[in-house]
Amino acid sequence: NENIEWLTIHAVRDIEAGQEITILYLASTLGYEERQRFLREKFKFECECKLCSLRRA
Repeated sequence: NENIEWLTIHAVRDIEAGQEITILYLASTLGYEERQRFLREKFKFECECKLCSLRRA
């Protein structure tokens, strides 16, 4: 909800306690720099997912 900056997620299957939940913000086919730029500009954060962490190494 953009008005209150709150996200509600509904699971379509059971989620185990401690299981990581991820959200795809954009197309995974974009390159590293494009993904990071989009996330910084739109959502104000730098992604540190496994894919992006590998790219920095």
